Amino acid sequence: MMPRSALHGHRRRIRWLSLLTGSGSNAHSIRTLAVSLTIMAVNLITGIATARYLGPSGKGYATAMTLCATVMANCFMLGLPSALLFNMKKRPEQAAAHYGSALAVVGAAGLTAVVAGFFLLPLWLDGYPPGIVAAARLFLLTVPVLLAEYANNAALQAMGEFNTFNVLRMLPHLGTCACLAALMASGMLDPYWTALAYGLPTVPITLALTVRLWRKHAPRLRSIRTSLRPLLRYGSRSAGNDLMGTLSLYADQLVVALFLSSKELGLYLVVLSLSRVVNVAQSALVMVLFPKAAGMEPGKAAELVKRLFRVSIWGTMLIAAAFMLVGPWLIRTLYGPAYGEAVPVYRLLLLEVVLSGAALVLSQSFMSAGKPGVCSLQQSVGLGVLLTLLVGLAPRFGIVGAGVSLLSATAVRFGIVWLAYPRVLKIGLPGFWPTLEDIRWLIANVTAGGRGRYTAGSGS
Repeated sequence: MMPRSALHGHRRRIRWLSLLTGSGSNAHSIRTLAVSLTIMAVNLITGIATARYLGPSGKGYATAMTLCATVMANCFMLGLPSALLFNMKKRPEQAAAHYGSALAVVGAAGLTAVVAGFFLLPLWLDGYPPGIVAAARLFLLTVPVLLAEYANNAALQAMGEFNTFNVLRMLPHLGTCACLAALMASGMLDPYWTALAYGLPTVPITLALTVRLWRKHAPRLRSIRTSLRPLLRYGSRSAGNDLMGTLSLYADQLVVALFLSSKELGLYLVVLSLSRVVNVAQSALVMVLFPKAAGMEPGKAAELVKRLFRVSIWGTMLIAAAFMLVGPWLIRTLYGPAYGEAVPVYRLLLLEVVLSGAALVLSQSFMSAGKPGVCSLQQSVGLGVLLTLLVGLAPRFGIVGAGVSLLSATAVRFGIVWLAYPRVLKIGLPGFWPTLEDIRWLIANVTAGGRGRYTAGSGS
């Protein structure tokens, strides 16, 4: 007979193995977090390599060429990913029709975004060399592909294909890493080739997945027309949230590129990317949380979100505090002495990422309850505050002014979504202090071997 200590050790190994290979919601969360950490590591490696190789100005040029395509794609999502995920979860028997309708919206929105971006780009990149502007216009052709990628990701999440979802999330980043390594080895790396390495790997992956999902669902034209209405109805309510979220996410970068030099844009982008490392755990939680919460009753979904908020915000704050201490050494060591002047804004961005991650987690209660208007409200108010402060502070105080603006606007957004719980959901305000029950719940879910399901529990 196996000794008791050996038996317990064997059971623990089985539990952790099932977290990696199981099909339960806990296993999906662990794998999603692992993939997010891998993507973060790959992006850090490629970001460090390009920043050191190109310098702040070259880094700014490379990002400016691809940034507009990313912003336009996010602005023209029209609430599509959330609408597709919500409707496919609620009406799985109509999944084929919903996916077909989503692709129809992708085509129309993508074409509109390309045309609009073509005329807006020269105004935004007015102070940049003509070659940079011309290349940025070419990258606009990837906007429909990016929109299809967002729709495909939502469909995979709704179908519970988290393994495929995670693999396809990681492949473009690995492709970028491979391209950059080849360019460095050949001595060809410059801002133009760097932008190409970042922008193109997702294209063949997204096209292949779109073909696969189309063949699987085989939507018919009549069913597409029928499902278009509920898709657009939900999308129209969350489109404001998506648009405001996109502008809130990229407004600082857009304003820095508009008013400041390519060098300052490069400095700001480096510390902005490094600060986002802190938020990877909360982002992974949302990726798994919203599909699970969408199938729950609103009250139970809200309690689940509040519990995850209490647990995650403290973990994020501890990580942010550690990065504040080692930030100066870390930036100069990893990116080079040229980036040392960006340390002050890095500390501001660490505070901002804690609040923005917390607001993102709390907003899932309203999304799963079919009330995305609350999220749109907090995004629009926050965006108004952000743009007002950016225009006033960034030209005068540089990237530090941009950091102060972003932190202030995020604090406003967090306050709105936190205070909306009793008014809109008719439940208590989310608490900040994790309870002993929360800790036990977290340990039980992590060690459940991927077989269990998320439960909301009690408490506020």
